[in-house]
Amino acid sequence: MQEAEPRRLGHCSVLEEVQSRTVAGVEAASSWYAYEAGEQICVRGDPATDFIFLVEGSARVLIHAASGQEIAFADVDAGGHFGELSLVDGGERSATIVAVVACITASVPRAVMLEVLRLDSGVAINLLRDFARIMRGSNDRVVDLSTKSGIQRVYDELLRMAEPSPSADGSWQIPTIPMHKEIAIWAGTTTDTVARAIGQLTNVGIVKRRHRTLHIIDRRHIEKLAQGGEAS
Repeated sequence: MQEAEPRRLGHCSVLEEVQSRTVAGVEAASSWYAYEAGEQICVRGDPATDFIFLVEGSARVLIHAASGQEIAFADVDAGGHFGELSLVDGGERSATIVAVVACITASVPRAVMLEVLRLDSGVAINLLRDFARIMRGSNDRVVDLSTKSGIQRVYDELLRMAEPSPSADGSWQIPTIPMHKEIAIWAGTTTDTVARAIGQLTNVGIVKRRHRTLHIIDRRHIEKLAQGGEAS
């Protein structure tokens, strides 16, 4: 982490379509930082309560299961934010945030941000809207993590990454499939489980791998497997 030059915050979701003097006040109160890919922006358990705007880049919200397994909970893109819970209750950080690529952030002291919310209802409404979106996403993620097996979650991740094949033959593909470790973090499982899941699909001809591209021959079959069906 290092200090960065100030940027504009008008594109950030919490400050969209609010009074220009509000945006200027938040910018003036911000501390600006640059992070390289892989650097931690926040650490779970840290007592810091600043509200943080992600001005440039992309960051990942990580939690750790009781087993120590690292689980990706969400990605935050430029214009997003984190530190909402600490802003509301003054408590410690509830998750670890890691820069996926180089990032620029703006940190605003909790007291300043609370005053902004009090004075400008537009900011408060935007934050409530974002809270609702975050909670809906978190609920869906918790349901998947608690009701599906590791292999089912790997199938879900493969489906999430897939896109229609440029050959327009009805097949799908993952142009550059991530390393097993990356898939395991999103699926909340181990690299061995990822290898086993993809291996099963390959053995029955549902997918084929050519270099870094994973070709999905039968997407519907994987959808059934993600719901608990058998590979055959």
